[in-house]
Amino acid sequence: SKTMINMSDFMGIKKSDGIDNFYEIDNVIGRGAFGEVVRAKHLFSDENRAIKIIDKRKLKKHSILMELQIQELKILMKADHPSLMKVFEIMEDEGHYYIISELMKGGELYDRILSLKRFTEKDAANIVWQVLRGLNYMHKQNIVHRDIKPENILMESKDETNLTLKITDFGFAKCYDPKEGGLTETLGSPLYMAPEIIKKQKYDAAVDIWAVGVLTYIMLCGKPPFKGKSKEEIFVQITSKNIAFTSDIWKKTSKEAQKFVRKMLIRAPGQRATADDLLKDEWLLKNLDQ
Repeated sequence: SKTMINMSDFMGIKKSDGIDNFYEIDNVIGRGAFGEVVRAKHLFSDENRAIKIIDKRKLKKHSILMELQIQELKILMKADHPSLMKVFEIMEDEGHYYIISELMKGGELYDRILSLKRFTEKDAANIVWQVLRGLNYMHKQNIVHRDIKPENILMESKDETNLTLKITDFGFAKCYDPKEGGLTETLGSPLYMAPEIIKKQKYDAAVDIWAVGVLTYIMLCGKPPFKGKSKEEIFVQITSKNIAFTSDIWKKTSKEAQKFVRKMLIRAPGQRATADDLLKDEWLLKNLDQ
């Protein structure tokens, strides 16, 4: 069996008798598989932060997830980019790990999509540009996120004219060596999963671009490109259905926007645009200038 990496083996994790010596914990603002996210105030700087509390007992039952979580911590400690969630410190006590990060007050992009139904091309471009910049930073270091979806993109403010965001939840993120031919674990959220993951082929950072393609499609027309009553039905569509741009909404959307989305939803990963390519796209740049 694989030996577990001991958390204290890697730098930066503070052993603590109690997190309440450093933070005043307020209300729960989110829940995940291994614990919850709370709002808290740093006692020494008076700043508001978010703390992800991970229950060690729940993690230990899943050694693969334990390893993924350790990867997440390592990646988060090193990440420094305006589009990625900033982590201030990581602490642990007997029963928990605590990931202390900046507090985003605007909620998930998912909720923004539900309330707005769809975005103008200008706003969609602004959001996608930030996501692609964060991914480009990760991909250049051979890190793939593997779970890009609107629930993992947090908005800075509830003000709908403020589109500043951060990519969060690096629980599935992984460093890979391109020389080794790619990754194989089947991970992610069905609606955003790239065809190569579903087909159990080796994959790389291109899976993140496919997910951004699905996200952009949803933001521009208000509906996902693939539908199905079950995961299996959705998977059949992702691997074989032609992506439609035929609804009335698409007729009102610029051809350049459609072309931009199509570049990301190419089934052959080798032909799919990279984050670097997409950041130079005419439609994107034109909409950022307005």
